[in-house]
This record gives sequence, structure tokens and C-alpha cells, in this order.
Amino acid sequence: MALRGTLTHRKIRRLAALLHISPCFALGVAESLWHVTAEQAPTGAIGIMRDEDIAMEMFYDGEPEVLIEAMLAAGLLERSDGHRLIVHDWHIHSDDSIDNKLSRRGARYANGEMPRMRRMSKVERGIAKDKMRELEFPVDHESVRTNGHAMPDRATNSHNGALPEPEPEPVLKTNNNLTLSEDRAVDDVVDDKDKKLSAPKKALRKQQRAAVERLFTYYLKGTERNPKMYELTHARMEKGLSRLEDCQRKCNGDLVKAEKLMGLAIDALLASEFHSGNNDRQTKYNDWIAHLFKSTEKLEWWLAK
Repeated sequence: MALRGTLTHRKIRRLAALLHISPCFALGVAESLWHVTAEQAPTGAIGIMRDEDIAMEMFYDGEPEVLIEAMLAAGLLERSDGHRLIVHDWHIHSDDSIDNKLSRRGARYANGEMPRMRRMSKVERGIAKDKMRELEFPVDHESVRTNGHAMPDRATNSHNGALPEPEPEPVLKTNNNLTLSEDRAVDDVVDDKDKKLSAPKKALRKQQRAAVERLFTYYLKGTERNPKMYELTHARMEKGLSRLEDCQRKCNGDLVKAEKLMGLAIDALLASEFHSGNNDRQTKYNDWIAHLFKSTEKLEWWLAK
């Protein structure tokens, strides 16, 4: 709904005069523009669409060129060198869902304004800010790569934001005198498939496991799950490895790019209002296996978002 006072605003009256319609209909034109922008161009860069498409999406039955010129003259649209057309003050007209979507992508509005993060948790705000810093001040990953993979204490190229390095885990002694990880004992010691691999493949598998750990830590922070109550179990690790291998095939074997691609799937989950609990059941659908990485098809479904 438009803000109070919009109906009598000079821009609406100006638009009404330019299109030869009543102010109440001009308000409907403005609302239509804002609805289409939210759905098709959440950054406000409505110029990614052709004039004909903008008019069609707005259900405007007049000449598209007349509509666009009228909205420009009224001040609802602005010319842009980078985007052709942007919605004037879209960062003010947009709602919280748009702010959240852009924040989770690490994106700004097309006019350069930062999205508001007032409806995000402290953890989400931190992740979003890290992502924005990574996009605006990218790290030279070639200079920090070690053994073919990025240094974990720097912003990685695994996705749009920095993935934190998992903290060192306490160890314990088992009855068999094996030194095991407290959280992932079976995974780190007993994996028959890894034992049968050749030395080069073992090294690759180690890097893949490290990548899944970083992604899982990022996922936990984004979903605000308690790591003590939601651990990286054997099943979750195996599912993560399977999807990482899917991503590697899509990236011609490049592990760094594959980790980044898999991170984008996590970003899409975090950006989904429905899966975050904003649905009629008020239930979160964001399980690592069931809702995120259940299958290759599910991974591709998230990547298409």
C-alpha cells in the first residue's frame, strides 16, 4: 500500500495530468510500477526490461513510450547510465522483504543506497555486511591460494560472502585408543571409501570435506541453528560432498568455483521468505538434507532462483 499522502502528492497529480487521467488512477499506475519492480527488478533497475514489457506487466493498455515518458517527467522514474531506467527513491518505497532479499545477496539498490536491515537478526546482518564488503572489495584469491584452495582465514571465492573457518574442535579418547573429533568422530576416522582412494584423490577429498565444513558453518549462521543441536553428521557430510561434486562437474572440476556455486544455493535458501518461516504454517523449511541438498535436482532448483 502506498504511503499516506501519496494520492495528493505533486508527482501523482503531475502524472495524472500527463496521462490525462484522474489522480486516483494515477496512484494505481504508480502502485503498479512499484509492484512490478518488486517482482521483476528488486534493486530498482527497472530498465532491464523493455518499455513494452514494463507496460504489459503493469497492465497498461496505452502506448508504452507515452507511459515511460510520463513517469520520467513526473519523477517516478530516472534515467540511468548503468541501468537505463531506475525507480526514483525505490529504497524508500520498497518493503522489508526486498531489503532482506538484497541484504542476503550482499547487493545494494540500483541508486547505490544500502538496504535496510531492520528486520534481520544480528547474525544475518553480520553475514550480509561481510558479503557486501566481499563484493565491493574483492580478495585476490590467486594470491592467497594454498595447495589449490583458498586460505580459510581470508574471504574465500566460495560464494558471494566470506565463509568462516570452523573453530578447532575438542578431542576425546575412545575405548579403542583412537583420537576422535567430539562432533564428527566417525567421519574423520572411519570412512572406508576414503581409505580406498589413491593419494591424489585422498588429498582432493580432504579439500572437499574442508569446503563442506565451511559451507555448513555458513549455513548454520544463516539459519541461526545451534551447532551443538544440529551437527555435521556423517549423513549431512556425505550429502554435502555429493552436491559439491555436482557443482564441480558444472564448474569443469574447479573446486573453488564449485564451493562458490554451492554457496549460492545456500544464499537462495536464506533469501526465501517462505522457507524462512514466512508461510501460512509459520514453519521453517530449511533442513540441510530435506530442503536444500536432497538431490541434484533440488540443488539445481535453488541455483535457478
